[in-house]
Amino acid sequence: MFNVNIIWSNSIVIDGIRIRNPESYHGAGPNTDGINLLSVNRVHVMNVDVATGDDCLVLDAWGYRKDRDPTHDVLIENSYMSIGHSGVGIGSITAGGIRNVTIRNCVFDSVCRGVDIRSNNERGGVVEDILYQNLTMRNCTWEGISINLIKDYNDKGRQPIGDQTPFVRNIRYENIRGDAEREAIYFYGLPEAPIKNVVLENVDMRSKKPEPILLRNTKNIVINGNRY
Repeated sequence: MFNVNIIWSNSIVIDGIRIRNPESYHGAGPNTDGINLLSVNRVHVMNVDVATGDDCLVLDAWGYRKDRDPTHDVLIENSYMSIGHSGVGIGSITAGGIRNVTIRNCVFDSVCRGVDIRSNNERGGVVEDILYQNLTMRNCTWEGISINLIKDYNDKGRQPIGDQTPFVRNIRYENIRGDAEREAIYFYGLPEAPIKNVVLENVDMRSKKPEPILLRNTKNIVINGNRY
């Protein structure tokens, strides 16, 4: 399963480690997250080289105890991620809330999604104040930049807002380059909880699809100066 798994911890430095696992598509490496950070704070990840069968690095936050257990104040930088399902994934365990995260100066090579945020209306929590900066994404086999809050694409109806409703807001992408087989930018929010206040500045993501940008249930999205 997970290679490096850090839970309910703070003031952690991960520097210079190398992780290798088989691709899950060949049947050998399912659920092998490289670095899994769950309900942590004040974490610095740098100079890592991860190729694995699931997410190269993922941030989660428990919310099932009496008190929420957020993940916050995390810096990920100067690293190389390849092969996995995402270079850096946030969620889908978001119930505790995830905030104040910076991912910068990294290369993502032949991952499914370069960077993604994911949750659904059974997970809850708030994901906010996330900065992605100076990233290169080569040969993403799915989307390049993704935020997805939909669990069941056949059920698009508005649901009551409650403890299990996830909210994603105040996300910023700066100086991103790369290419993707599917959408370059894929944002799919919930009708009752749209993805809000996302800025993409100096982003050049190429896609093989004729419509490289998909926005559903979003508000105040700015892409290279154009507001949607």
